[in-house]
Amino acid sequence: MPELRPPHPKTYNGDLADPPQALAPLCLKRNWLVWKWARKNGAWTKPPFRADNPGRHASNNDPATWASRHDAVAAVLAGKADGIGFSLFDTDIGAADLDHCRDAVTGKIDRWARRPSSIVRPVLMSR
Repeated sequence: MPELRPPHPKTYNGDLADPPQALAPLCLKRNWLVWKWARKNGAWTKPPFRADNPGRHASNNDPATWASRHDAVAAVLAGKADGIGFSLFDTDIGAADLDHCRDAVTGKIDRWARRPSSIVRPVLMSR
């Protein structure tokens, strides 16, 4: 009997063809990669793959495995990947990945995630 696998989590990609203006400087860089949903130890994960060759894994610290934003978007639109990503390695860009802060039904963002001090202060205090 074939193994029944639960469907992967819903993917929210927004409008890949028209990114927010704030991302314009990043769109010009070749730090882009793609990701695909994968099961690891019973949990869903999003390992990076090369945008120019979505069958091969990418590395977040190896620029030779990155590509243009155009290549990343094209791979997703062609169904070869589930989403796009940007490697922060060797850039002056900082980011915070906030998980489990949005109500899936209402779309409301949790209060703690709307307060920058609740995110930044613990990081600054840990140094």
